[in-house]
Amino acid sequence: MHRSYKQHVEIVAALKENDIAVAINSLRGHILPEFGAYWGLL
Repeated sequence: MHRSYKQHVEIVAALKENDIAVAINSLRGHILPEFGAYWGLL
């Protein structure tokens, strides 16, 4: 849960700063198992 919250905070911060590359990389890590999403390991 903490990891998910941290990822959401990073995504929101990147979007506020208009840093799309960081936002996309954070989303990949949050959603896609091949980029480290923890729920893909369940």
